Order: sequence, then C-alpha cells, then structure tokens
Amino acid sequence: MKNIAKVAFIVALVFFNGCKPAPLPYITEGDIGVYVSPVTILNSSHRSAVLSGVINNNNQELSLAGVYLSKTKEFTHYEAEISYQIAGVVVPSKDNIPVSVTVSNLLPDTRYYVKFYARISDKIKYGETISFKTLSLEEDDQSIIYDLPVIFHVIYDEPWNKVKNIPAEDLYAALESSNKMLNNTYKTKEGINTRIRLYPTPCDEKGVMLKEPGIFRIQNTQKVYDKDTFGSLKSTTKQMWDPNKVINIWTYAFDDKDASIIGQSYIGYTISTNPIGGLRYGDAYFNSAPGYGHGIQMSNRYIVNHETFSEALTHELGHYLGLYHTFTDEGCDVNNDYCDDTFAYDRQYYTKKFGVGNMLREECITHKLHKATNYMDYYTADFLGFSPDQIARMHHVLNNSPLVPGANKRAKTRSIQADLPIPEKRLM
Repeated sequence: MKNIAKVAFIVALVFFNGCKPAPLPYITEGDIGVYVSPVTILNSSHRSAVLSGVINNNNQELSLAGVYLSKTKEFTHYEAEISYQIAGVVVPSKDNIPVSVTVSNLLPDTRYYVKFYARISDKIKYGETISFKTLSLEEDDQSIIYDLPVIFHVIYDEPWNKVKNIPAEDLYAALESSNKMLNNTYKTKEGINTRIRLYPTPCDEKGVMLKEPGIFRIQNTQKVYDKDTFGSLKSTTKQMWDPNKVINIWTYAFDDKDASIIGQSYIGYTISTNPIGGLRYGDAYFNSAPGYGHGIQMSNRYIVNHETFSEALTHELGHYLGLYHTFTDEGCDVNNDYCDDTFAYDRQYYTKKFGVGNMLREECITHKLHKATNYMDYYTADFLGFSPDQIARMHHVLNNSPLVPGANKRAKTRSIQADLPIPEKRLM
C-alpha cells in the first residue's frame, strides 16, 4: 500500500496465551493472604472466550498471576493445558483489581475448566474452578471469531535504531489499532465487524513461550532490501514459520526506489473443491510449504506514524485474505475486485481529474461521486471499513484455504494428494 498520512499511538495490553505452561519449581497450594475470585464467563464462541474476575494481592508483590485452562475438571498448574499470565496484578495494591482475559484458539464444541491463580514464591492460591463450553461449528456462523496469531520478523542491522529494530510496544500498538479497524471501533461504529482479530503469537514453533510475544528479531549486515525480490530470498523462506498456523509479517527497510510504498502482501489462495473468483486455487500447500516467504511485508520507515502503519497493515491483511483493490488501473471495463457492493473507479482517471489529495471518486458505471472510505482503496481516503461482500470473501478464504491460520472448516475439504505448486502473486 502507498503512503497515507495520519498520526496515532495506542499502547496495547498483551496477554501471553496458548503456550505450554513454563516449567515451575515445586510449588504447593496454600493460603498466601490474597483474594482470587471465581471466573466469570462474559461470552464464548467457537474458538474463544472472554473471562473476567478480581484479584486482590493484599498489598503484596506476587511472583505470578494468571489463569489456567484444562479439559479435565480436577487439575493443578502442572496439568493445565493453556496458561495465561496477567502482568497488571503483581504490583502491591490494597484494591481489588479487575481482570479480563480473552482466551483464543480453543476447540469448538468442547468443555473447558478454568480458574484464576496467584503465586508468591513456592505457594499458589487458586480461585474456584468454573466450566464453560465453546459453541459447535453447526451453530450460528455469526458467532465465529477468527483469532489469527501473528509473528513479526523484525529485520535490522543497527540494534540502537528504533525504526529498524522496532520496539515491541510499537508493534503491539499497530496490532491494537488494526484490530479496532477490523472490529469497527476505530473511527466509527456505522460499519461492519469483520469478526477477525489479530494477536501476537505467544510461543515459538516448538511451543515454548517467547520473551516478546509475536516478535522474532533478526540482525544482519544488509541495510536495505528490494521488495520485488525479498519474498523469493532463501533467507526469507527459511525465516517463515508455518503459514497454516501463523501470519508471517516481515518488517524491513525497503529500497529508496520504493520509499512511497508502506507494505505489500501475497494474496490468498483457495482450494480446488471450493474456488472463488479471482484467486488461484490448488491443494498443494495443505501438504507442503511454499517455496517463497508467504505473508505480509511492511516498510519499517513508517512505524513512526502508527496510524499510517496500522491502516496499511489492515489493507495488506485484506490482500492476504483474498481481497483486491476497489479500483482498477486498466479502465472501467475490467472486473476489479469481485465484490458487487464496492464501487469501482479508474485510478488513473481519478488522479488526473481530482489529484491524489481528493477523497472523491467517480464510479465507473453510474459516474456518481463517492467519498472513499474502504480499506482496500489507496490514499487519499477516510478509511472506515470493509463491505459485506469483502468480509464474506475473507471468511471464505479463512474457512477453506491453505496458508492461513485459524480456519475452522477447511479440514473437511483438504485434498489427500498434493497438487502442483501454485504461482504466487503480490499486491501492494
């Protein structure tokens, strides 16, 4: 995506989730003088749940606090299947501290047992165990939340340079803003919630908790890269984590010839048994990894402008999930984005008639003027949301396609035999 200017900064609150509980010294349950409430289930879907409660550390410094989940009713911290840590309650306080945790990547139609905990040294205090059941796949699809784990591959040559070696809080802020764009709480509530959420993956590929959730730092001597060849580099392919389990996002210094480009993405695929217009299809990548670095690439120079970076990240995620631009560069006779509810316009005609600083667009068919509000447009636009057809298209890719994490139904349509590799396609 090309440059779109604005400024914002939002600090993201990150919970560590979905990992194997880290090895702990021998600890025993006991009274440590703190209050740990039962869990309240605020809501749950097929693959996630929102939990709340209260912890009062009675003015003591806690070693650790969080929540444990298991599919077994009676369990200890050693037997927990999912562990979340909550950082905000370990500092001494006399007050009840409200706790809210979103638990992701759960199994559909499954009963879980959950309890909060607080630990001081080798003593642990549990709250009351509560159970809940996730929804089944056959229930209302409107309740599906697509929780998508993200890994940022931060490539840099200068450790002190915060534009290249991007601080974790800046990346978390970008994810937080992008999530608000996806769930329609960023600028307006008049649009549609895509029910897609990004979160920093808490574990590495071996299941061990990362020191910085969702971030893998790579230092080398090369200062800049050509965006046109970056994805095909052997080093990029080697850096890629399994794209069926996580979204790979590379941040690096684009070559100066691409100074106006904020990001680019490989567009999504679909399967041979359930294709969709405009996307290449095939079943090869259910059984083998692509021979290139499939994912999203972001120019690190734009991290200083959080809103610009986040809007571009949301735009590139749209490409990653099968969306095209709302405009065409080839005249109005070209089917541009395969969505009937987005108005098409000729980008070259627009720039000549209005200039890129104008938000008005002239629709190809009716020649009516429209204000640009779609995330799959380019600058200048007042980015407010995605259309229903665009959201349905992204959900189709999530439910049916390879190289995307968190798809709920694709296992039913996977091909047993490997197909031929599918030619890749990049969009900005």
